[in-house]
Amino acid sequence: MMEKKKNPVIEIVVYDSDNNIISNAKVILIPLEKPHLKLHLAYDKSSKSYKTNETDFVKYNIKVNSDNFKQDEREIKIDPTKDFKDIFILGKDVQPFFYRGKVKVPFTPRNDLLAASMNSSIPTNQKNALIGHVSKFDLENVPVSKAIMDNNVMVFKIKSKDVAENVNKRLKIHEELSKNKTVEFVGPILRMDEKSLSFLTNQIVVQFKKDINDEEITTLIKKYNLDIVNNIQYAKNKTYLLSTRKEATYEMLEICEQMVQSGKVEYAEPDIFSTVEEDSINPTDLLYSQQWHLSIVNTSKAWSILNDINPNITFGSSNMIIAVMDSGIDSTHPDLNGTVTNGSQKIYQLFDFVNMVSDNNSLAGDHGTCCAGVSTGNTNNNSIVSGENEGIVGAAGNCRLMGLRRGGPETKYADAYMWAAGFDPNSTIPGFPTAINPGADIITNSFGFSVGMPISGLMNDTFDFLTDNGRNGKGTLLFFSAGNANTDFTLQRPWAAYERTFAIASSSLADDGSTEVRSTYSNFGGTGIIDVCAPSNDEFPTVHNPPLNYAVITTTITGSGNLIGHTGGGLDYKNNFGGTSSATPLSAGIGALVLSANPDLTWLEVKNILRDTAVKIDSTNIDSIGRWIDINGNPTSDISYEGPDYSRWYGFGRVDAEKAVQVARDKLSIKQIRVTISTGNINAASTDGKIFVGLGGREFRLDKPGNQFERGNTDTFIVGDGSNIENPNRNDLPTTNGTQDSPKITYYDVINFPKYIRFEPQNDGDNWNVDHVNVTTIPETKIFQGPNPEGNIWLGKISGLFLGLR
Repeated sequence: MMEKKKNPVIEIVVYDSDNNIISNAKVILIPLEKPHLKLHLAYDKSSKSYKTNETDFVKYNIKVNSDNFKQDEREIKIDPTKDFKDIFILGKDVQPFFYRGKVKVPFTPRNDLLAASMNSSIPTNQKNALIGHVSKFDLENVPVSKAIMDNNVMVFKIKSKDVAENVNKRLKIHEELSKNKTVEFVGPILRMDEKSLSFLTNQIVVQFKKDINDEEITTLIKKYNLDIVNNIQYAKNKTYLLSTRKEATYEMLEICEQMVQSGKVEYAEPDIFSTVEEDSINPTDLLYSQQWHLSIVNTSKAWSILNDINPNITFGSSNMIIAVMDSGIDSTHPDLNGTVTNGSQKIYQLFDFVNMVSDNNSLAGDHGTCCAGVSTGNTNNNSIVSGENEGIVGAAGNCRLMGLRRGGPETKYADAYMWAAGFDPNSTIPGFPTAINPGADIITNSFGFSVGMPISGLMNDTFDFLTDNGRNGKGTLLFFSAGNANTDFTLQRPWAAYERTFAIASSSLADDGSTEVRSTYSNFGGTGIIDVCAPSNDEFPTVHNPPLNYAVITTTITGSGNLIGHTGGGLDYKNNFGGTSSATPLSAGIGALVLSANPDLTWLEVKNILRDTAVKIDSTNIDSIGRWIDINGNPTSDISYEGPDYSRWYGFGRVDAEKAVQVARDKLSIKQIRVTISTGNINAASTDGKIFVGLGGREFRLDKPGNQFERGNTDTFIVGDGSNIENPNRNDLPTTNGTQDSPKITYYDVINFPKYIRFEPQNDGDNWNVDHVNVTTIPETKIFQGPNPEGNIWLGKISGLFLGLR
């Protein structure tokens, strides 16, 4: 029995002009071939869209309407092999609209406002002079946010209502403002909020349909008194940037609408000026805004980098496991349980090495719960209150958690570390847990053991084994606190001082709320080397009360804290945590973000990345202990001093999550390059010449058995893992077992070196027509395409041998 062909799904999302979903709209699908057949799409609550798979035709008209909104409709064409998704934005009857592609965007005009972009090269004093200059035109400066000002945009208000409502008078002001040499663009505002705004320029972008000839294009352009500014050759079809010959006004949007209604254009849209809203990742957990320590180490920017790699690892990889060796954790805490993005339980393992039971029901205080929250407290997790997310944010909130209650003699600690890392220590301790797989990638330890003495041979060997063999030979990351006694930590924290662990000191903020300084209690380096410091509380005891005092807000045993995590919630959080006990799990969480970006890094590579990217805070201090020395050991007072390298207070600096994650990402080895090339379906498009892809500073020959680059054909070539090219040894070096190694390039190489296709003709008359190129990598960097998303270009001795990829 033949399986019924699956129809593509049509999915329509309907918004109002404030970007709220409209769930009670009427969405009607009408086949153009049979307009008497009308299909009403049902609203799907889970996807917040209107859906159907009853798609027996190719072309449809969609009508969308809702009470109190203006109806909109649009023709669509369905690809039978793909699902179709589109959006509609409904406005009120009185609202005009502008086009973005084929979508109408309603807006509320502000006739009393004008936006102006300033020339960034103009000195600030000249920009300020403009404010005084415009006053004679009945304008006043409108204060805007720093985010808008940083984009060199100013907003002016027309004070007179009579002038604002008179088009000619507005244009006169507009013209005068445009004459000022500090101004680049002036136009009426389409949208504005605290962080960004968009306004009209006097230009529009028009793409004509394929069957419209040059004469018709010229006629239509002249009809609306437009000038051709540019022929946009990398866009589809015949696309032009056109100027209206006069100042930008809302009335120019009518030209766009009329051109669309002519049936001769694919789209006609204003060329708008928008300020950039930087996309740092900001969680919505209730207490996040008070977690000052995260902003200092740039976690939000690190999360943005991870989000660009893969949205599922934005807040850390769900395959990454952080073990907290401490007093145990409150496994019922809402910010420490639930699931991560791969569907696994947040808590991976629990074990109490005091009572030798596989739970953390008997806690030795809240210290471990506090540390767990700092390192990997959940991110953007819902509370029981609708619209409110719970509590705090950990540095790596999407990583899994292992809660361990420590205790016993050193041998038990050694066995416990081995077990936590996924090894079977063959322990003779009664009740010792069976081996787990996988083990923890990172173990954070905010305590001192064998205080006042050097590290034992056992722990030396234990840590050597874990760093040599953990994580499948890449090494488990072991983070240890330096301690809080304002003394040399070498013997106070011998495990922290061991060369294969990560020793973490503490920094904080001065009373001005911005200057980074040493936490007065933090132990410092001596023979033992502090690796990095991380922000924590400024003194003991204290609660978070800026700018007088700074402390860390984190999870605590449910009901035992002094802060709620949602409206009406219990006291499950505290604002008086700190010490190197907090700095250490914060650093461990950042280590987890680094490994999330690049799981192939060894423990030593991670250590070096954290050191090399750390920020040299308090670089001018002259304290005999805390002062910085250069790479040659010269202090700041030495005439030969070459700049800060190491401080006994701060180690190699204050940890920076953003820079560390970026470096880790850049070191990613590219395992596979996949190149898909479509040869044009036109006469003489094919070639027998040689084709190469340039990527990451190397070139790779694209050939495989059979014929390629034939007219109308699409060919896919794989370099590296799964290679299908005919002579991979031309591109990749064989390994000892005869298989092909990776392409020997990194993420950094791919991003920073030119991307191109090179054609080597078989003879002088050989030409090749390229319709489309798509290059992807594993791990994914970006998708590189050419010559444009859809289109073709000739390569040859005359037309050129290189095609750049975007």
